[in-house]
Amino acid sequence: MKKQIVFGMILCCMSSMVYGEIVWTDYADNPIPVPMPNGSRAYMPCVIWNPDIGKYQMWYEQGSIALETYAESTDGLNWTNVQLCTGVDFETINVARPYVLYNTSWTYPYRAYWFGRDSGELGDHVRFAESKDGIAWENNQPLDLEVELAGMTISSPDGHTVFYNPVSSVAPFFLFLKTTDPGAGDVTSVFTSTDGLNWRWFDFATLNAGYHITTILQISANDFRAWGFYQYNIPGIQYFRSTDGIEFDLIEDPVANVGGAGPAGAWNQHRNYHPAVVYDGNGYFKMWRSGRNDDTGHYRTGFADGFDEELGTEVSAWMIY
Repeated sequence: MKKQIVFGMILCCMSSMVYGEIVWTDYADNPIPVPMPNGSRAYMPCVIWNPDIGKYQMWYEQGSIALETYAESTDGLNWTNVQLCTGVDFETINVARPYVLYNTSWTYPYRAYWFGRDSGELGDHVRFAESKDGIAWENNQPLDLEVELAGMTISSPDGHTVFYNPVSSVAPFFLFLKTTDPGAGDVTSVFTSTDGLNWRWFDFATLNAGYHITTILQISANDFRAWGFYQYNIPGIQYFRSTDGIEFDLIEDPVANVGGAGPAGAWNQHRNYHPAVVYDGNGYFKMWRSGRNDDTGHYRTGFADGFDEELGTEVSAWMIY
């Protein structure tokens, strides 16, 4: 029997800390000043921490599925070395919104999985490219995800995640992607791969609504955290947790303090979505997310700090010198 993978919702209330709760503090001066030297938008971020250069690295758009841009930062707020990515776009295909993996054991240490929009045969699809510096991309190609063989179509890869877990007994690469099933409607599907290029549909990740999962982090051997959103025009960010990286519990919907729409006039009043999260260690997280205000027409990026008490190290008196 095929294994059914379902995101279950935790319905019980707890008197103290909710299982896996991260307390988020929104940055007071949002949106942050992400540079826009070539366009009018700064949104759809993908952010990683690179220990080899001691900086956060961000990929974001200055246009709509266009002008994919690289930047780096030491604090997650102020971004420098801003450069347009190369080797990304084609004449009839817009390519952007990557999910980037970094591993120095690979010949190209940066691997990215992109949202491609083709006015022709490919339509909306997922692409692969790799890079030695995160800026110049090579071997750009569409992925065959065999969604048709599973009886589905790609809903839209506006938000997707590729998670690398080399010790997994299933496969080292997992792609979480929102798809449309004729019987169930929009669902989140899981695809697996042994090499990151050749994929097979594995099973459903969600059976209701369907989520764009935009970040999955492995905190420890049995602690996986994920964030995502429903649709770009429904302000709301969800938070999930898992013990195996496949079966997740829905912890918060929306995420307190940062997951809902902003107040009237705010930068994220009408859209608040596409979160990117990095774990800094010792219980501390950082989140970047997209937002839009319909009145100004601006697409911007906001920032928040998070802390999970269950991961933090308590400081006792005898530890203070």
